[in-house]
Amino acid sequence: MTINTFLKRLLSAAALALGLSAAAGDVALSGTDGTGFISLSELNNEVVEPNTDQPGSKQFDYPYYFDANSGLYVMLVAEPLSEASVYAEEAIFTVENKTITDADFGFFDFGLMSYDDALVSATGQSIVGPSDLTFELDGTDVSPIFGPRNPNNEFGWSYRLSVANVTGSGLTFEGGQLVSIDLLGDIVVSVFFADQFEITPPFTESGSFRIAGNQLVFDLDQTQDLTTPLGLISDSRMVFNRSGTIEGIALPDSDGDGADDGSDNCTLTANASQLDADSDGYGNACDADFNNDCATNFVDFAALSNAFLSTNALYDLNGDGSVNFLDISFFSTLFLTEPGPSALTAVCN
Repeated sequence: MTINTFLKRLLSAAALALGLSAAAGDVALSGTDGTGFISLSELNNEVVEPNTDQPGSKQFDYPYYFDANSGLYVMLVAEPLSEASVYAEEAIFTVENKTITDADFGFFDFGLMSYDDALVSATGQSIVGPSDLTFELDGTDVSPIFGPRNPNNEFGWSYRLSVANVTGSGLTFEGGQLVSIDLLGDIVVSVFFADQFEITPPFTESGSFRIAGNQLVFDLDQTQDLTTPLGLISDSRMVFNRSGTIEGIALPDSDGDGADDGSDNCTLTANASQLDADSDGYGNACDADFNNDCATNFVDFAALSNAFLSTNALYDLNGDGSVNFLDISFFSTLFLTEPGPSALTAVCN
């Protein structure tokens, strides 16, 4: 622990001792590009194949597969649904009725991570470790109870989420701005019936969660017998593989072009379009090495001269759609240098 962090915690503790409340910061675990799903199978088994021609019925709204061992059609009580989802059961079974799409499928919201913002300095780098974080997770986004495909609540299941055994470096701030997260731990999912009655014995399963940079991943796949208000359900399978980008995290962007340093094909040269005409991993804006010999020299200048006043994208260094005097000027700044640097390749660096 640094002296600076120690002093901040000491001041925070003193404030609490005096009856003062510490200001809290938080990070919303939400975004709009989520993929994956959470599901329970074996919760509704049908002797006859579900009729997918009756919109509004539970058989219409959920995918299913045929289990030859039991001779039954097994429903996947999954939230949220998308035809883009890759259901884990597909490794063994052919999953049918996967065409249901959700306009809000990409949106995800799993609650908050909170911390004492006295630990974050307005200048320099600050790190808030796992022990200084409080998780307030919310399973509403993935619970089928009264969900958009379950208006009559035929599937009255809800999920409560929590985390345990959290490790990693934590939250990294630069000048008071959150720029990266590094956390690893267990995601724990507990199943409730009708949002209030806990299953007996408790149906609680654990998997892993990972937040790296601004990427969130939940990974759980467990099977157990489940005793519910509707009776015993054998071999009930829970799968939770939701992931996405956490919004509100300002990843480092050294050249200020909107592409963070971890994905920028010219990390030190602004190129918002990320144009890479020869697909070598180096953006046009930092790659005048047209013959790909890792050197920008007179051979490359000759090639540029031959393409002058054309629309050949390979020689359009500034990405304006034409090869002109601006590209000649651009070339002069790159002359006798290697292409890059780029986050996507280091072939020449």
